[in-house]
Amino acid sequence: MPQFEGASFPSQLLWMAIAFAALYVFMRRVALPRIGAILEQRQGRIRADLDRAQSLKSEAEKVREAYEAALAEGRGRAQQLIREAAAAAAEATAAKQQELGAKIEQEIDAAEKRIDKARNDALKNVRAVAVEAAREATARLIDVEVDKKAAGAAVDDAIKGRG
Repeated sequence: MPQFEGASFPSQLLWMAIAFAALYVFMRRVALPRIGAILEQRQGRIRADLDRAQSLKSEAEKVREAYEAALAEGRGRAQQLIREAAAAAAEATAAKQQELGAKIEQEIDAAEKRIDKARNDALKNVRAVAVEAAREATARLIDVEVDKKAAGAAVDDAIKGRG
């Protein structure tokens, strides 16, 4: 193999040094600056994306806080409306109960008046029947005709005595 011949070592070392120097100069002047520029460009994009993500995150946080505030306000308003509706319903119920109570009282008063009138009519009828029964009984028992006024006075005395 020609690489292992001792006579060609100095020329191989020279060409190796020239190739290494050329490769070093090429890498230093052309390839590494391009790679560095690409890495810096990529790093800049990453930073911009991170900054944008951070701003979007803070914006989303503000929107979430506004949403939660609006939601809390809506809940509070709903509770207020429920309380107002319950109060209105209670007032309406109280008014209806009062109205119904007054109507029932009027009906009770009217019924009591009808009952009193019916009782008085019944008492009058009972008195009239008692007067007639007393006249009839007197006429049958002792064969005496009693006039209506005297029979009425006797019935009234008997009612007062029992009453």
